[in-house]
Amino acid sequence: MARAVTDLAAADLLLRSRRCEIVFADEELIRAALERMTRLADTRLSLTDRASFAVMDRLGLGAAFSFASDFHHSGYQMVP
Repeated sequence: MARAVTDLAAADLLLRSRRCEIVFADEELIRAALERMTRLADTRLSLTDRASFAVMDRLGLGAAFSFASDFHHSGYQMVP
């Protein structure tokens, strides 16, 4: 239960933050991710990964705070 309260508090901080922008998956984003799945069918990336890359491209972001090597293998810089 304590973990759930901590998680809820963290989510609330993110929602209220002026430093973070939450991007919801709209039709355009899902279509961009699906197009990447078709174009790059030989890679084993999930729809979520491809949607993340589509968001990054849409926002002009070249780096992600991530420990997932998929970002690096897809041409993005990883931070840290």
